[in-house]
Formats: sequence, C-alpha cells, structure tokens
Amino acid sequence: MADPRIDRHLGNRTRRLGHGTGRLAMAGMTASMLALMLAAAGAATVAAQGKPPLDEPGIPVRIRVPDLRVDLPVVSSERTVPGNARDYPLCDVAQYWTIYDLPGAPGTTWIYAHAQPGMFLPMFLAADSTDGAGLLGKLVTLQLRDGRLLRYRIDEVKQHAYNRRIALLGRRNAQRLVLQTSEGPPGTIPKLQVSARLVGAGWTDEPAPKAKPRACWQPRTSSSSRRAGNQGRRAQASPVPVASTTGGSGGSMDSTSLALGGGAVLLGATLFAVYLVRRPPARQRRQA
Repeated sequence: MADPRIDRHLGNRTRRLGHGTGRLAMAGMTASMLALMLAAAGAATVAAQGKPPLDEPGIPVRIRVPDLRVDLPVVSSERTVPGNARDYPLCDVAQYWTIYDLPGAPGTTWIYAHAQPGMFLPMFLAADSTDGAGLLGKLVTLQLRDGRLLRYRIDEVKQHAYNRRIALLGRRNAQRLVLQTSEGPPGTIPKLQVSARLVGAGWTDEPAPKAKPRACWQPRTSSSSRRAGNQGRRAQASPVPVASTTGGSGGSMDSTSLALGGGAVLLGATLFAVYLVRRPPARQRRQA
C-alpha cells in the first residue's frame, strides 16, 4: 500500500524539477534569441559599413607603408611634449599637419615624421638609393579613428624640396596624401616629399597602436657634423613643416626667399666691385 506522504513528496519534487526545466528552456530560448539579434545587428553593421563614406573627414590614427615596414601611430601637429621645441616634429610618431585637410574627404592631407629608425627613415633610404624611383607605386594605408582604412598609391616623389608646391598638384576634388621627411641634420631645409592618390577604402577593426610621442629636439649641428657623411645626414630631421610659397611658419625659407637672399648678395658684391674699380691709387690718396 502506498504511503500518501511519499506520493505528496514525489509530486512536489516532480513539480520543482518541471519548473527548473522550464526555466532552463526559457533561458536557452532567450540566449538563442539574443544571439540571433546580435548576429542580425552585426550583419546590419557590416552591410552599413560595406562602402565607407569618402566625403566625411576623419582623424588619422595610424599610417603604414607595408613594403618598407613603416608602421606608426599618427598624432596632431599641435601635440606638445615637454622638452620639445615648438613646431619641431616629435619622435616615435607621425604627425598630420592641421593647416591641411583631414583625410576621408576631398583635399590634401599632409603627414610628416623624422628620418629615423622606426619612423620614416626607410622612405628616405629607398629614395636616396634609387633617385626616388624606389618609392613610386608603393602602397600607403591610413587608418582613421572611425574605423575607415584608406589606401593610397605613391605617384610622385620630390627630393630636395624647398617648398610645398607638391600639395598644389592634382584635381581639387581629389583626395591626396603627402608624406614628408628630412634629408639632413637639424637646421637643413631640403625635404623628401611624396604624393599619393587615393585608390580604395574599406573598414578595419584592428586597433591602432597607442601613440607615445617623445621629445626629439636637438641643437643645430655644427658644420663639421654636416660633413660627417650619411650618418650625419640620417641622424635627425630639421624643423618642419617647411615654408610654402605663401609664407609659412617656423622661420624656414622657401625658394622665393632663397632667390631674394641670393639677389641681395649678388647686388652687394657688384657694388663692392664697382667701389674697388673706382677707388684712386694709394699714392693719390696720400697726396690728397
């Protein structure tokens, strides 16, 4: 004969197990629905990001030249570090010049860095050893803060540049990138400049490297240091950006200024030569 108390106990336990199984099933359904919703949201995001906008400027955070193993975080030209001279490029980063256009929209973006190991030195070496030809056709990628990845192709190399005319090339509605680095020790003006055209764009979820800029300023080297050879040439970049044909900053001079200075020197030499020709002999000066 069955004990009613045992039946009641078993019934209560069965009901509890049933409630637990129901809760587990409900939790499983909820998790499945959440996973489906997330997958749908992800698919919608990918679909929305399938074609990056090319009319919205963005902040650059990383620049790469894969063939040359250049990979640098990018910061603003207005970024300051204690101990670094004003407007002098920082070390361990590249910098976008804020007087030019931000990438991601029509215009010209200007990015510069020192010709030092871990920075733009491979660009200088490639150009120096091939008269610039070694840089033509190289791919440059520029990652923006919003996840866009812009791809450029170098189509012009300008060595020993004294101005920024390279930024005036191309159509107004085109998107161009100019990269600049030094060709000599501190205080020297000539620069290596390359121009690249936009050839494609996509999205990336790869995190940008954390920028850790450090002070890079060193006093101007002496004339004997400038004659030290390639090691001296590659040791340090001079203050940038270089002056443009419309003036510029940082006290550097462009080709117009150089021409004016050369003209003044020539005029002074001419006047001095005229003075020597018309100067009376020493005997006449003593008699007078």
